[in-house]
Amino acid sequence: MQEAKKSRARILAEQVRIKSEELLNRSEVDHGGTREDKETSTLGEDSDLR
Repeated sequence: MQEAKKSRARILAEQVRIKSEELLNRSEVDHGGTREDKETSTLGEDSDLR
């Protein structure tokens, strides 16, 4: 019983690691920088339109 819990925890940890890597890779491609950079550039575009 204990061994099954350990292996399940290992599998879940691996899935979380993979998912977080995918999200990191995707956000780097989308934003080309940090999220703050994206927000400030968007705010700058908005103020130009006004």
